[in-house]
Amino acid sequence: MVDSKYILALLLVTVALGIAYFFLSPSNIFTGSILDTNPQLNLTINPSNIPMNENSTVLFIVTQSGNPISGAIVRVDGAGIHLSGKTNIAGQLKLNLMPTMSSKIYVVAEKEGYRDRVFIMLPKIGSGSI
Repeated sequence: MVDSKYILALLLVTVALGIAYFFLSPSNIFTGSILDTNPQLNLTINPSNIPMNENSTVLFIVTQSGNPISGAIVRVDGAGIHLSGKTNIAGQLKLNLMPTMSSKIYVVAEKEGYRDRVFIMLPKIGSGSI
């Protein structure tokens, strides 16, 4: 018969390994969800829902605690769009976007010393949206 102390020790080791994996796994380190103590960027997009197959000027505003973040890189990728640019001193960037496919548009704002902000835009089709 197996000793209950052996089973308890094995259970404690298993729980400890699970906790260590959770806190040290790459998904938690690189998304900044647990170990990253850098401040989170905020991203405002206006308009956030743009028509498909039409050119739209979109304003991206990157802030942190209400303060504009200049020099942040904003990357836009998806629905046939592959653009990026840097925010000005007011934390703003204007880009002309024209989605050519009905798929998600991923927007990432990033700057060294801050946690990235990810936003997903959906292009409008006709009078409705996806």
